Amino acid sequence: MRWLGAPDRLEDLTDFTRDLMTRMEADLGTRLDWVAVILAQLALRRNWRVWVTASPVHRERLLALGIAGTFDYRDEGWRAQLTAALGPRRLFAVFDTTSGAYARGLAPLVGYNGHLVCIQDRLESPPLSPFTTALSLHEVALNSAHGHATAEDWREWRQAGAQLLDAVRIGAIGLQQHIVSAFDDLPASLSALKHGRIKGQKILVRIEA
Repeated sequence: MRWLGAPDRLEDLTDFTRDLMTRMEADLGTRLDWVAVILAQLALRRNWRVWVTASPVHRERLLALGIAGTFDYRDEGWRAQLTAALGPRRLFAVFDTTSGAYARGLAPLVGYNGHLVCIQDRLESPPLSPFTTALSLHEVALNSAHGHATAEDWREWRQAGAQLLDAVRIGAIGLQQHIVSAFDDLPASLSALKHGRIKGQKILVRIEA
């Protein structure tokens, strides 16, 4: 799942990106697609209008969360559909969990003084011409945290991670649907996923100590 959001306040963006996205993967150890599911819910809790691109199998669950609209990223016309849904508005921010190349293609959807956040990758060069929409680029550089984050950074991230886990525990934040498989059953589970017998779920492997 990828997602697109339009927060109402500029000051929300920096705290939201740095403090929450980094914490979710660094502290929870979740895969990026799980991060996207949690990220969308956190944005909704801040009263952002959120649009996502996702497989149709996730559509009903996402709409039930309060997502403004979902678009099938495999449909070549999804950008036009989103543009039509936005009307005169453009997106204030786009968060991409796919790749730098994919994020580059999302830049035209962002409005003036908007923000493009790469979580999975980074943009090596500006995606748009200078003096156009004055786009700000952001990257969630998780690996660099080990060499450049301070002890205070790590303390804050651990604290935020604990708060996020507690929100998951009490049901305030929902994870993507999943099934738990024994390690020895992993080949059969992967085969079921490949052949469509498992849809819209992630496979977690239980490893006995």
